[in-house]
Amino acid sequence: LDLALRRQSENTPPLPASLGARAVARTADWVIGWAALLLVLLVFPGALTTQEGGSPNGSSGSSTTAEFTTAGSIIASIVIAAVLATKICCLALKGWTLGMKMVGVTLVRHDNGGVPRWGRAFLRAVVQLLSWLMCVGPLLLAVSVTADPSRRQGWHDRAAGVDLVRLR
Repeated sequence: LDLALRRQSENTPPLPASLGARAVARTADWVIGWAALLLVLLVFPGALTTQEGGSPNGSSGSSTTAEFTTAGSIIASIVIAAVLATKICCLALKGWTLGMKMVGVTLVRHDNGGVPRWGRAFLRAVVQLLSWLMCVGPLLLAVSVTADPSRRQGWHDRAAGVDLVRLR
């Protein structure tokens, strides 16, 4: 963040994060989130039930399926909400998630290069979540980032007035 702020004070705009850095950071954040969910589900063995059954194509082989119990669904929902809340908190207070920190990028306000704070971090997360819920999110977000090659802002970044920039 210091480098981004230093460039801002030198009237040199910070360099936008590359598409590769965005992808690696997002993948790392997803892996961390899924690992947290898996860990919680392992700690609460009653969260999943398994069922033995025939194979779906009718052959004599058997298969085992795992399904969430009602308690498991509640637990999974709580963990997912906690992961999202953690992401929003990290972005609002520090400007980065663990994945972003690993690849050397940070989120800054477009107007002054500062930390996004609560409103911008929350709005960015809501726009991302809505695009994912529409089942076209990954494609739309990827296309929106390439629409402006000089700033590489996604729609979620534009809506929140933030830029994802390189620190290295």
